[in-house]
Amino acid sequence: MRGFSFRRVWTILRKDLVDAIRDARVLIALLVPLGIGLFYSFIFDDTEPAPTATVVYSEGAGAEFIATLSSIVAPVVDVDFKGMSDDDVRQQVAQTDADLGLLLPADFDTAVLAGSSPPLTALIPEDRTFGGDYVLAAVDPALRQMAGQQLPATFDVETQVKDLDALSLFDRIGIRTYLVLVSLIMTITMIGIMAVPIVLAEESEKKTIDALALISSYGEIVTAKAALGLIYLGISATILTVLTRLQPHNWPLYIAAILLMALTVIGFGLLFAGLMPNASQLNNWSSLVIIPFIAPAFLVETGISDIVERIAGLLPTGAGMRLLIDSATDVGELDTPLFDLAVIAFWAVVAYALLLLQLRRRRS
Repeated sequence: MRGFSFRRVWTILRKDLVDAIRDARVLIALLVPLGIGLFYSFIFDDTEPAPTATVVYSEGAGAEFIATLSSIVAPVVDVDFKGMSDDDVRQQVAQTDADLGLLLPADFDTAVLAGSSPPLTALIPEDRTFGGDYVLAAVDPALRQMAGQQLPATFDVETQVKDLDALSLFDRIGIRTYLVLVSLIMTITMIGIMAVPIVLAEESEKKTIDALALISSYGEIVTAKAALGLIYLGISATILTVLTRLQPHNWPLYIAAILLMALTVIGFGLLFAGLMPNASQLNNWSSLVIIPFIAPAFLVETGISDIVERIAGLLPTGAGMRLLIDSATDVGELDTPLFDLAVIAFWAVVAYALLLLQLRRRRS
């Protein structure tokens, strides 16, 4: 009995790469989900910009006070301080071109440091903003800090961790990240169900696979096809991750989910290709077959129904999507990620066992 040979696998893989490059259908299967992912990435933005404020004040007065006030509000609000005449300060605030106006006497800093109480007038627009209100609230602490006075009370600020169960999926990872992950699932499905199976379907149609079976085992042929799909996926997933600036918090889980899910979907794609009499029939039916692989990704972790989510989570792409969501956040969403990995691995074993059985029956 002929032993397994990686040299023969490489020979078959090299031939498949050359054949696939010439096939425009393979290129379309790779570029369509990639384009969708990039579109989602640039249309949606999960980043929350820091609040901003424009503060105008009496020019030539209170330089030290303005510096102290700026140091207090800088960690929270991005403030643009502008010095100008008192009349311009009033005009800017009245026209809502500024979020806050401060009228200061020329000797304001000296008076505060001496312990006296110089006049300070704050002007606020009719349409108040968070940034302006925040700076206004920081005026008193800034004055106390300059005068060397203690605050009336000391207080600590504690950050309460959000209840993840009460938050929606989009609140946890953001709509942009979610759509990029969905595009990644689409990329895996298009490669596994359309791109790689085309190569096997054409070999079956042209009887090339029978010639390959004379010089190599079906295990080697399947290994070469799976490697072809993983190469395509590696290139596509890397480009999609880099161009969309996706930053998973758990890279090992992210990579493991992609590879295992891709291996499984490729197995089912090759099994599907073996059932089609020719490549034309494969193209006709593949758009329908990809639905059961893409749909579970839209059903898990969305709160649609517990029963629906459990069923979707028992399918390879549903379990894979759960793992991708878990890898995208710094707080683990899943209690048992190993279970989802086991679900995908189970389907991988089923897919390749049925595929090898199908090929052996072909020989007989």
